[in-house]
Amino acid sequence: MSATSPLREAAYFAYFRATGRRLGSVYRRFRAEDEARTASDSVPARLAAILAHAGSNVPFYRAALEGLDEQVGNDPFAALTELPLLTKETIRERFEALCSADLPSRSTYEQTSGGSTGEPVRLIQDMGFRDHDNAVQLLMSSWTGWRPGDPEIVITGSERDILESSIGFRANVANRLMRRRFFNAFRMASETMRECLERIDAQRPKVIRGYAQSLDDLAHFAERESIEISPQNAIISTAGTLYPFMRERIETRFGCRVFDQYGSREVSGIAGECGHGAGLHVFPWMNYVEIVDEEGNPLPAGSEGRVIVTSLCNFAMPMIRYEIGDRATLVPDDAPDCPCGRRGQRIAEVAGRTVDTFEALDGTLVNGEYFTHLLYFRDSVKRFQVVQRGPALVVYRIVASAPLAEAERSAIERDTRAAMGAGCEVEFELVDDILPSGSGKHRYTIREC
Repeated sequence: MSATSPLREAAYFAYFRATGRRLGSVYRRFRAEDEARTASDSVPARLAAILAHAGSNVPFYRAALEGLDEQVGNDPFAALTELPLLTKETIRERFEALCSADLPSRSTYEQTSGGSTGEPVRLIQDMGFRDHDNAVQLLMSSWTGWRPGDPEIVITGSERDILESSIGFRANVANRLMRRRFFNAFRMASETMRECLERIDAQRPKVIRGYAQSLDDLAHFAERESIEISPQNAIISTAGTLYPFMRERIETRFGCRVFDQYGSREVSGIAGECGHGAGLHVFPWMNYVEIVDEEGNPLPAGSEGRVIVTSLCNFAMPMIRYEIGDRATLVPDDAPDCPCGRRGQRIAEVAGRTVDTFEALDGTLVNGEYFTHLLYFRDSVKRFQVVQRGPALVVYRIVASAPLAEAERSAIERDTRAAMGAGCEVEFELVDDILPSGSGKHRYTIREC
């Protein structure tokens, strides 16, 4: 660790404290529990707390939890299985009933997600949830040897950066304090990728964090252009499925281990690798995971099924038994312990989302996630798929609950051309349904050219 790291860590957390955030204290508590290997011990109490809150304050859950007070206190896991699965459709139809009655007294913000199924959903999250989320992100980075204040490079998505050429004043302040350099994964032109690789090679940051597909695109670019890179310390892959061939290419090109992280906007960080190759540790401060069959019945660890997630820290809009849209397998209970010593749930394998990278008219690579963000906050969009059918043609296939307004179409066309080029044609196909691929996955961005 550099000599300036403690000072930078103090300055960073002081910045958040000045904005009313408790990130520093939350992170330090999580880190102490993680180092003591006691974090998973708190899961029953956390689950009982969110269930008790939902039963008292959330209309959607009051009836379902009525009469289960004693079971919630004694065996919250059994009480949990008494509740129905929560789907995106239910959230859209019962949004108000899923919000906590004490919402006006909470500091909250709105979140959206297209998820792995291409079905946009609107959510409410509170600042306690955000502090938990940020603290877990920092903790996951610490598993690679990084500490707050060490330099890092982040390759993540920002549609605002494309549309407004800005990542925001507050983000810039935080990035400077943390010695964090940001590159936009949604628009990676050849010169941007070259600049990113040069910065990585020169700075040798303690950790590189990025979208799985963007990291693979960067490694592929370096391979194609014969760009040599000094061995790096660690890479964290997020926001997409890290396939074995991607991991191999990234690790080979950057000369370091890739730590995979699994999560979603709806429930944020779910699990991450510690580096021992024994699965992804479910973050016990954030979520509890179930695997169920097609009828919604719980499956034993070791069986592949639908991923059901219960958020343990969002009291504004509890996400209890939420069907995230992926399939996965939990590590069997009788499997050897992870050498790191962490206990609790581990995910053996995730069959997650599939995203393609589009190529703009000028050759810039545009991460497919960018196009999903253009459909957020549009109530008329129930389900979607975005297809690049030619070098200058992007098609939005939409299952709509109501006709798209002309202003919505114009905004989507404008923002698509901002990324793909002024000469890009944009078409809309309103369809009754969008079927999954032969593998059963929903590909919500597809490049056909």
